[in-house]
Amino acid sequence: MPLWKNRGVNQFEFVSGEGAHLYDGSGRRFLDLTSGWNVANVGWQNRRLLEAFTNQAQQLSFSPSWCWHELRNRLAISLKRYFPMDVDVIGACTGAEAIENALKIARRYSGRHTIVGFRETYHGSTLGALQAGGVPSFRGVDIPQNDLHRFLPLPEPHITEEELGEAISDCVTRKPYPAAILIEPLFSNPGVIEGQPHFFEVLQKAARSVDALIIVDEVGTGFGRTGRMFAFEHLGINPDIVALGKAMGGAVAPISAAIARKPLGDVCKGLAFDSSYAWNPPSCAVALENIQILEDESLIARAHDLGEKIKLQFEQSTGNFGESVGLFGRGLEMAIRLPAGPTGNENLRLLMAQLADENIFAERSRYTNSLLLMPPLTIAETDLDSAIAQIVRILGERKPY
Repeated sequence: MPLWKNRGVNQFEFVSGEGAHLYDGSGRRFLDLTSGWNVANVGWQNRRLLEAFTNQAQQLSFSPSWCWHELRNRLAISLKRYFPMDVDVIGACTGAEAIENALKIARRYSGRHTIVGFRETYHGSTLGALQAGGVPSFRGVDIPQNDLHRFLPLPEPHITEEELGEAISDCVTRKPYPAAILIEPLFSNPGVIEGQPHFFEVLQKAARSVDALIIVDEVGTGFGRTGRMFAFEHLGINPDIVALGKAMGGAVAPISAAIARKPLGDVCKGLAFDSSYAWNPPSCAVALENIQILEDESLIARAHDLGEKIKLQFEQSTGNFGESVGLFGRGLEMAIRLPAGPTGNENLRLLMAQLADENIFAERSRYTNSLLLMPPLTIAETDLDSAIAQIVRILGERKPY
């Protein structure tokens, strides 16, 4: 019986990795379609990242969080280049901490308390992040909401504009007005839901009408995953706070940030925003090199191009399994969704088992019958082509849907 109880374990135990592949203890090689849930964007065991970490750790492995360090400043300057507004950068270690800091900033700055989120979303395992997510079973403890959190329906195609408008009126533009709306530019956990055309623009307009802030959770979608540096760039909105994490450290070092437009960052004072290991020098060195790799190897454009190729392959293959199986997402943040219900769930289970038998490591959505396609951005095009072909073949064999 394992003593490690954070989440539970499956049948996989990986002992090494390289690029888009993971290896188990027997030496069996798996093609990875998860990136560790969007962590290893620049590939597993990236040599440049490991060298950046090691070189800095040998010089200084830790710096107190209240002390100046040049790498912290350089990383903040590097990140600021990607945002359309003048910003402050609040460093942390994990995506959940970045979300917590974003929520604290919104509440302190606005003087309000209510946060509007979305059903079936997950923003991290700390208490505030869990409460802002729309899955009651994930919250871990039963705390009365007391109107501190309101939840919009996910903007799926079957939800009408009228229904969304009514939900926005109920959650956003009624008193007490919210401090902020917490969104994901792609709702990954429910099966990579993009949102209806102009939905986020309408939502932003409603938020602005009551002076509510827009917080964008880019923890899973940032750093090139969707074919843009940050996925909010697809949406036509101007966020007030953006939470970063996961791929920021390239599967080498834990590091995250809340990026807040000025003057919101002025409220970030005192121990409420401190974290002992936040932006430790080796982590900063890794994050800086990670950004440089994305630029040097044109991985952001590559994610877009590979995503378009997946769409084309899928469209050309729909005759094998019918239109009841859909493809959703952008870049290399994709999901193949099977029909709802027990049959779809069983077909998805069998699909994942067969992929594992064929040395492909994949994950599924927690709430829908969706296979997630989130490989490292460095994946060889031939490997990706082969994986998609295998998935299409297996789906065709599993008819009817």
